[in-house]
Amino acid sequence: MNNKLINILLLLLLALFISFRLFTACNQIQEQPQAELSDPISTLPAVFTGTIPCADCPGIEVHLLLKENNRFRELNWYRDRNPEPMITEGAWSLRGDTLALFDDEDKRFKTYLYSEETVTMLDSHNRQITGDLSEMYVLERSQMESGIRERHEELRTEEGIVFLASGNEPFWSVRVDSSDVLSFITPESEWSEQAGHQIAGDELFVWTTRHNSINMTVTAEKNWCTDTMSGFLFTHQVTVVLNNSEQRELRGCGRFLGNE
Repeated sequence: MNNKLINILLLLLLALFISFRLFTACNQIQEQPQAELSDPISTLPAVFTGTIPCADCPGIEVHLLLKENNRFRELNWYRDRNPEPMITEGAWSLRGDTLALFDDEDKRFKTYLYSEETVTMLDSHNRQITGDLSEMYVLERSQMESGIRERHEELRTEEGIVFLASGNEPFWSVRVDSSDVLSFITPESEWSEQAGHQIAGDELFVWTTRHNSINMTVTAEKNWCTDTMSGFLFTHQVTVVLNNSEQRELRGCGRFLGNE
């Protein structure tokens, strides 16, 4: 009888020990940051874009950026409703072909089915969306935007460029390096001069310089801006004013390199 009681007690203690170890392991997994649990993605940053269905508008334009540090930024524009996008940032985690996005409060934001060239939005139960509109929930990888980002990174690391902007018809570009040397480039000419700069809060940046008899002012305002030819999404709207015998104004898009 005593042996039976001892065996029962030993079994109970063993069961309690196993339960405790399982509970501890689960807590450690839950507390571990989602990014640390992620499978790698070979080529980053990666940008996926598309237009998904909307119940009360013509569609929602989606721009998803996956960054190297397991961070993401997703912008959603509701067509014909609000010119400003809804912005969500947080961490991404890839397990197999399941890409999970978590906001900065570590709540699951969205789940996608991942491949190198596309991501497919899943429903709230992490199942593929079916029906006539199912193909509209697929976002395609933008190879052009990835190429532009690679070129921008080269300009930052090899030439020390911290800000660049460009416009179309007429074509022009502005580059500012870490020493505030401003370069103005058009198909016809290129010149560089030392510039002064002013910062008005986090929203407005102004550079001024002079080349020969031309006074130039470059103003960058923090506001999403899409290049009219490439479709690349910039973070700032840019205005260039050239003053000589007459005033000339150019408009385009720009971004600070390495700050996204």
